[in-house]
Amino acid sequence: MPIYLNNITIGGYLVKDPDGSPTKDGLPRAKFIVALNNPAKKKPDYIRCVAWGERAGQITRYTEKGQGIIVVGELTTTTWPDKNGMNHTTTEIVVEKFNLVGDKPARVKPGEASVRRPTPPISAE
Repeated sequence: MPIYLNNITIGGYLVKDPDGSPTKDGLPRAKFIVALNNPAKKKPDYIRCVAWGERAGQITRYTEKGQGIIVVGELTTTTWPDKNGMNHTTTEIVVEKFNLVGDKPARVKPGEASVRRPTPPISAE
């Protein structure tokens, strides 16, 4: 009997604000990158993630650069040709669940003091 198990859980910080642009067909999508601190390598690993539908809207509305996040999903690899016919491959997590961790980073203008504000209680399952 074949076994199919594709489940991944990561925890880290958003590298930049999520890209909440919908697909060409208008489907809600949020693309973002999570940095995972790896003390053994002395530099972070960067993991691409994509959320669809309601989760995409929640991630776009409630997260921003520096936000702590735990992501649970399925690992997927996609290959596509560019306009010159060269193939490109990307591996990303398709988000099934997420949980925000810690305080939400405050947007600080140059010359202002940094302030942390609480993260709104949200969890998508």
